[in-house]
Amino acid sequence: AAVVALGRSADTPDADAIHRSLLVGLLSNVGNWDERRREYAGARGTRFTIWPGSGLRRKTYDWVMTAELVETSRLFARTVAKVDSRWIEQVADRAGLTRHVFGEPYWSTRQGAAMVHEKVLLYGMTLAADRPATLASVGTDSARQVAREMFIRSGLVEGGWHARHGFVERNRELIEELQDVERRRREHGLLADDAALFDFYDDRIPEEVTSAAAFDAWWKEQRRTTPDLLDFTRELLLPGGGDASGFPDTWVQGDLTLGLDYVFEPGHPEDGVSVQVPVEVLGRLTPEGFDWLVPGMRAELCVATIRALPKRVRRQLVPAPDVGAQMWAQIAQEFPTPPGASCPEAPFEEAFSRVVLRLKGVEITEEDWAEAAERLPDHLAMGFAALDARGRVIGRGRDLVSLQQRLSGKTEAAVRSAVRGALAQAMADAQERQGTQGGRSGRKGRRKKGGRPDATQRPDGAARSAGAAGGSGAG
Repeated sequence: AAVVALGRSADTPDADAIHRSLLVGLLSNVGNWDERRREYAGARGTRFTIWPGSGLRRKTYDWVMTAELVETSRLFARTVAKVDSRWIEQVADRAGLTRHVFGEPYWSTRQGAAMVHEKVLLYGMTLAADRPATLASVGTDSARQVAREMFIRSGLVEGGWHARHGFVERNRELIEELQDVERRRREHGLLADDAALFDFYDDRIPEEVTSAAAFDAWWKEQRRTTPDLLDFTRELLLPGGGDASGFPDTWVQGDLTLGLDYVFEPGHPEDGVSVQVPVEVLGRLTPEGFDWLVPGMRAELCVATIRALPKRVRRQLVPAPDVGAQMWAQIAQEFPTPPGASCPEAPFEEAFSRVVLRLKGVEITEEDWAEAAERLPDHLAMGFAALDARGRVIGRGRDLVSLQQRLSGKTEAAVRSAVRGALAQAMADAQERQGTQGGRSGRKGRRKKGGRPDATQRPDGAARSAGAAGGSGAG
């Protein structure tokens, strides 16, 4: 069977190829359409229009090439062909005639690289304007160096690159963990600064890595031998150490163990440490002990207390930082915290007053303490956050008694709900044991996940087990 070729014959001229070839000698005879002036802007400021008899006269093209420019009543282009600006740029680049102008470098999250806007000029004509290009492609050593620095600083240190490498997530988690140390200790600057993190990456990443693409290619091989090469360490992030033992996660009062939440935002209503209290046990708390705050804040509390006292008292306790440190050292020795407790047994005011009187001979009255309480910084008073069953905050404040009164209705409702749940659970367990011992196949109390029974509400608000025999319920 015969094969019929439907494509172009090898002998058929390629118009585009011919025009690209002609461009080599006609780079000064190209022009770009100027819509505002309705003419073509050519090399070195010339302006021309297409000869009236040309077949291209009726349409306009972004770029044209002309074999000759004839000036009569105006400058006309004759023997004209449509060309692509990319062809012009390629030919002019090879001839070394183009001029590339670059704007200020910027970071591109999408590209994962330092970028610039590029402008390409030929004989005063703009072949490309505001074209994005990678900074490393500019071709100079200084550009590659800046591109690498921007990749490390903006992409890795500042998190401006959405990398999916394991070390990025591990480093982020460690930073968040140690930022909590800053919040608890109420000290900015504990964590290593960006300069230290930059040096960490700079020492480990090769000089030729200037972008995310280059990094991925290098890391693909490197991680096979040293997978933890780019993992931060606690020593790197906390060069001065970060002891958070004085800032516990929980507070113990009686048989209750309650979570603590730390906020370091001076001026914010929640600044300081707050006890997280389930609303059903809110009524069981007493104010005793919370005036001590957590161990890591007690030295600051002593200094702040001196500064908050009336002038006639505090002027006998100067300088406040030195006296406060002396006071705290003595208080810690004389009023230790019992094992398993969160604070000493005596109230803070009593301990402070006794030590001040013994060491300095200064007596602090009830009126003095009342004035000090008004002037003490907010973050040095324990906060309380009442939580509902889903862990949502339904009320907060620094006055425990006031918060208890404000939420008394919700507290009682939560307690009743908890009691009904416990009673229904006990009835279900008893019925299940009875059914097992008697060998009967009666209905058993259904259980939800978490061990809570499935209970129904009676009109009087009491709960009755879904498996109660004879319709009798628990009052």
